[in-house]
Amino acid sequence: MLERLKNDYDWDYIFYEYGYPSKVESAICDTSTIKKEDVIEIFEADDGMNDGPSWMMAGKLKDGRCFYIEASCDYTGWG
Repeated sequence: MLERLKNDYDWDYIFYEYGYPSKVESAICDTSTIKKEDVIEIFEADDGMNDGPSWMMAGKLKDGRCFYIEASCDYTGWG
């Protein structure tokens, strides 16, 4: 999964758009930037579908933090 994460357009967009604290309305933990290239372990991931289930991933970062990221997409864009 880590290799696939490196070359996947959807995950590129999700981490770019949702991995930055300035773009997140609320957080219950450390909101330092989460970059795709900092992911060292993926605990669970589910590729979503347009107009269907969300893209979801939980894992561990190089700095030891764990993360969860989720995003949905329809045919008009990400939300």
